[in-house]
Amino acid sequence: MLSWKGDYKGSVQHYDSVLADHPDNREAGLGRAQVLGWAGKYREADQQYALLMSIDPQDLDALAGRGQLAAWNADFPLAVEYYSAALAVDSNHVRSLVGLAQVRSWQGRHHEAMRLSDRALAIESNNRDARQVQILARSARRPTLEPTLGWSHDTDDNNNWWETLAVSMYVADGLQGFSSVGLAQLSDPTREANRSSAEVGAKYNIGNFGFTGAIGVRNLSPDFADERTPATWRGSVSYRITPGAGVGVGYAHYPFDETAFLAGQDVDIDEVTADGDVNVGENLTLGGGGGLGWFSDGNMRHSLVVALTKRFPPQWTAGVYGRLLGYDQAGVGYFSPDRFLTGEGRGSYTYTWPGWEVRAGAGLGIQQTFEGADVQAEWHLDGRLARKWGLSNEVALFLAWTNSAASSTTGAFRYFTGSLSARIGL
Repeated sequence: MLSWKGDYKGSVQHYDSVLADHPDNREAGLGRAQVLGWAGKYREADQQYALLMSIDPQDLDALAGRGQLAAWNADFPLAVEYYSAALAVDSNHVRSLVGLAQVRSWQGRHHEAMRLSDRALAIESNNRDARQVQILARSARRPTLEPTLGWSHDTDDNNNWWETLAVSMYVADGLQGFSSVGLAQLSDPTREANRSSAEVGAKYNIGNFGFTGAIGVRNLSPDFADERTPATWRGSVSYRITPGAGVGVGYAHYPFDETAFLAGQDVDIDEVTADGDVNVGENLTLGGGGGLGWFSDGNMRHSLVVALTKRFPPQWTAGVYGRLLGYDQAGVGYFSPDRFLTGEGRGSYTYTWPGWEVRAGAGLGIQQTFEGADVQAEWHLDGRLARKWGLSNEVALFLAWTNSAASSTTGAFRYFTGSLSARIGL
């Protein structure tokens, strides 16, 4: 009962006391491993399962437990290996059938997930987890509609409103299509501009690889310059080297139209990015990325970010973040420092209760807006409140406030943004 209340530490201590008196108590060993997994202590949980298997190499529940841990740790190939080994001993082992179905669903292989869960239900008709997999698989194969209303304002009096409508849908195992349309109203004290956009693309996952590609078009209509309709395109490839390490590269072409002034400047960007992450300890992740952007006005941008994040399941995160941003030359109408530096300590807290989720984040650090400039304090605050219902439906409100000079396109002293979004499974 302690674990159901979120007291994982107390629950583990209870199992430890039982095992101290009865070290051969299999059920206590399984319970201890499961609670450690819920607490995010995957390594300790796996060691407990391995101890049970040292006593009985064909302990199928322990083998399936190791598969579940591997799946939670995003090591899907290892999870499949464990579940398949259990099913090779007993093809009717329900926990392994359900676990393998969950993995296939997470991999986007929903037809296979349905077949496996059907097998599990034929053996155990009231299995709640198998029915949940079927519900999730059916839901994932239905289109999802995502409308968003957003707003941003900075202390240079740039005001942006935007409205988007995105649709995504399952096409086949591993393949998802998506499209979106959008409008935006951009203004500053002396000018206004309107933007409309449309995009269509697809995501494909196979093994440890992920591919994304999209093409689109934007119409820019400023009140002080000629209207134009540039094309957009983007693509990316990601690869999970190991469960705890991954890399990705991407390329994009799009107009530089983030303010009313820039919407009328006929400037486009070609950008190449690379990023990666690696687990350097239990619940400790090191991530980083960089990019190069070539502007059609002759400028060039380079950027680099690095972050170290520690998770304290299930509610807290803490870490440090650093960013370098620079341009070859000063641009017209946009923040283009020769060197912008910022370093920040940050944290977040997430709390959930039935039908609701709230997240609050904050960061405090320093920034230097150009080479040789005085060092300033830097901070940000953000929050998200979501109302959830069903399996894939939610309405969410997001708000953020910061004095980071790089958050505003013009490098304004303060920057505010907010959005109201929904996700609706059709």
